[in-house]
Amino acid sequence: MLNKIRAWVQTSTVPRRAAYRILKAPWLNRNPIYRHAYRKRIEHVIQRYSDFPRTVSLETSAFCNARCIMCTYPIMRRTKGLMSWTLFADAADECARHGVEVVYLSGFGEPLTDKGLAEKVAYAHSKGLCTSIVTNASLLDERRTKELIKAGLDEINISIDGFTPEVYNKIRIGLDFDVVAENIRRLSQLKRGGKPALNLEMVLIGSLNRDQVALARRDWGAIVDSIVVRQPQDWIGGIELEPEVYTPHRGRRRRLWPPCMYPFTQLSVYWDGTVPICCLDYEAEGRVGRFGEQSLTQIWQDQAINHYRKRHLAQDGRLPSPCDRCSYFSVWW
Repeated sequence: MLNKIRAWVQTSTVPRRAAYRILKAPWLNRNPIYRHAYRKRIEHVIQRYSDFPRTVSLETSAFCNARCIMCTYPIMRRTKGLMSWTLFADAADECARHGVEVVYLSGFGEPLTDKGLAEKVAYAHSKGLCTSIVTNASLLDERRTKELIKAGLDEINISIDGFTPEVYNKIRIGLDFDVVAENIRRLSQLKRGGKPALNLEMVLIGSLNRDQVALARRDWGAIVDSIVVRQPQDWIGGIELEPEVYTPHRGRRRRLWPPCMYPFTQLSVYWDGTVPICCLDYEAEGRVGRFGEQSLTQIWQDQAINHYRKRHLAQDGRLPSPCDRCSYFSVWW
């Protein structure tokens, strides 16, 4: 039941906004019964993934062909490259041994810039892993689409924040709405109701695309499996959000703010093996290990990441960098 409620809230605009407001409310977070229940929930989740993370993101490519206005890629300074086959295969093997729930073949780049993406998906699929990518779909031509379907990709999340050329092209600089729309329709036809699950992800950017939500549901609801509407993220202060853009990630209350869920549940591995504290750490300022020199298991259980966890659990507002600049609001429910 909890999973069904969570999925409904995540894919709905108004319920999602209302849920965040309630979950951040002082009257709720000061209630001793709620705080006790929430603490038990957090302890349960932490214990469940104490040996290995729930999800692992493998940045197969750190290159991107777009310059989206709400993304930090244009200002990202770390070296860019493609994940080697050896590094990817070793990570996939370890994930398979631990029964990871989902492996994302995505990071801060566009995964389709990796011409060997389908082969990597096929390898992970052969190990019994559930695979997913996040893509802008601009390079998803017919050949690449058929390759990914054949490889056994389980899920494809397409980032599309406008549903008219005028709006889309203002947000996703360097891409073309008509090309992306054609690629999505082709994928929907070729998969014929099967895999991969086709999800559209839309980030609300105030008045620029607020009216596009209705268009998305009207024109694409019957074509895709789901449409997820998200609030914008400031990427640890890397992006300045407009004041009128409502986001649940603002306004830290030092003692009422829950610990961040990311260091306890997910692991990101950048293309060169660098492991940041979380998926929002686009420059890997909070590096907690390097896969290839250490196993994923060692990194997950090492002192470096445990230092961050202890500081988050303390809930005293004294967090190490870059967490001290982050305003992300975790929901453990």
